[in-house]
Amino acid sequence: MANEVSTTVRIQEIENALASALARGDFEVVNIDGERFLQPVLQESGIYIGGQKYPVLSLYSVARDLERLLHG
Repeated sequence: MANEVSTTVRIQEIENALASALARGDFEVVNIDGERFLQPVLQESGIYIGGQKYPVLSLYSVARDLERLLHG
């Protein structure tokens, strides 16, 4: 049980670090049904292109995969 809790905490820490680091670039963090996703901020000549649907990346899925890789 303690190992499961520490794994969950590590995944959340990795997810937070990814969100923070990537949000400084050309990505924004969006919430969809309570889960955080990264979405690219696409610009054309410095003007935000809004109203379009862009691919998203689940921060939780990436964090979970990284945790598995790092801690086996």
